[in-house]
Amino acid sequence: TVTSAGLLLYRIDDAGLLSVWLVHPGGPYWRNKDEAAWSIPKGEYVDGENPRDVALAAAFGADPTFPEVDDARWQTVPEATPRLVRGQRPILDALRVHLDDVGRRYRVR
Repeated sequence: TVTSAGLLLYRIDDAGLLSVWLVHPGGPYWRNKDEAAWSIPKGEYVDGENPRDVALAAAFGADPTFPEVDDARWQTVPEATPRLVRGQRPILDALRVHLDDVGRRYRVR
């Protein structure tokens, strides 16, 4: 069983635009794929490792278990939605619900 930890990084710029940080896997299979090919940065961990530390390392490119990333960038929610792998798309809705719950103002366009 493989266990991984990810971290959804987001930012709201001065104009209120919400963006998320996504990574695109490298390698020949992913080379020309864009839709449903991007991911939230994540890394594998084992017992005894701190999942948060692993997630932070993956998000900032310091995780040697996830070396085949050929692109990483901020993307607005409308850009990110079709690019994000389908199984991770609900996290964008969860982020918006969280921001609404805490009263954080943002826009997606």
